[in-house]
Amino acid sequence: MKKQLLVLMILATLMSCSNDDDNQSQILEMRVNHFQNTGPRLVPVLTYLVQEGDNIGTDNWTKFYSTIDGFNYQPGTIYTLSVKAEPIDNPPDDASSIKYTLLEIQSTQEVDNETLFKIDLKMEKIL
Repeated sequence: MKKQLLVLMILATLMSCSNDDDNQSQILEMRVNHFQNTGPRLVPVLTYLVQEGDNIGTDNWTKFYSTIDGFNYQPGTIYTLSVKAEPIDNPPDDASSIKYTLLEIQSTQEVDNETLFKIDLKMEKIL
């Protein structure tokens, strides 16, 4: 009886110590636009323009300030990606709290060289 109780206690301890990091990560479908835009930081930076979730296929694009590990962006191409998003423990103050890693390029769409688009060139004041 003591051995069975000991085995149950060891199993319970091992199960409670399991790593939940995989449960915190998410797989996202993300669309990346064919051009980058500027975004305010301490100095202006180039950002991806992305769509996620219900915004995919709409005219709504969001500035994306992070990088995507393994993604080799080429202007002039719209990408549909499968991306793993994982929380980062103790990220730097000026960095994202999420690490994005490319899992798969699901599709690419070349954009005509004559396609017009707007880039923000004015500096926004950050308070």
